[in-house]
Amino acid sequence: MRTQIDSSGTTHLGGRFLAAGFFCSWLLAIAGCGPTVQYKVGDQVFSSREEAMQRINQGNNDVLASIPPTETPVHGTVTVAVPTLEQIKKKGVKWTGSTAQINQATMAEMVDYTGVTILKALQFMGSAVERRGIFDRVSRAEDPMPENLQADTCDFLIYYYLVNPEVQGWYVKGKGLSEPKPLILETGKALGVPRTVAWLDNLESVVRAAKTN
Repeated sequence: MRTQIDSSGTTHLGGRFLAAGFFCSWLLAIAGCGPTVQYKVGDQVFSSREEAMQRINQGNNDVLASIPPTETPVHGTVTVAVPTLEQIKKKGVKWTGSTAQINQATMAEMVDYTGVTILKALQFMGSAVERRGIFDRVSRAEDPMPENLQADTCDFLIYYYLVNPEVQGWYVKGKGLSEPKPLILETGKALGVPRTVAWLDNLESVVRAAKTN
């Protein structure tokens, strides 16, 4: 996932999300003109943050409803851990270009909106894992550094490792895994259900192999 805000006139958020599509399969963008902020979700532009969030939620729900349950559950328990909002805004958002014409209040709103949309996209993955039915129980966690958490109260820990906008991704660790395994996002798959299901298939394959070790 790469998230940038280009403040050289129009401010963009570009992300490769599985739910936003990150997998939220939505391209999220913000356009700023002076103190005015517009919110773009896919090819739709909204004048209010509330309308944009409603569209994101609708998109997430549509994708979730179309994810078919697995026919071969692995069973066991899993925790899906993501960074906190503050950590996402600190490490996952990058400005490019000049910010001279953007006031502090607008900048703060843009960064916060960007962070919230990323967090919602990451949280979507926990919902997708639960919807897929790979495990008997799915728990959620937020932590500034989820990669430091241990799978000591569950069989597996799926976590989002965030270093900066260029270095980040999903990993899984736990029983039968000698080291964390990356969960690859197949960008060749279409956004939305196809890419989400491909990611879930990858997860299922990794944990199934681990449980047979």
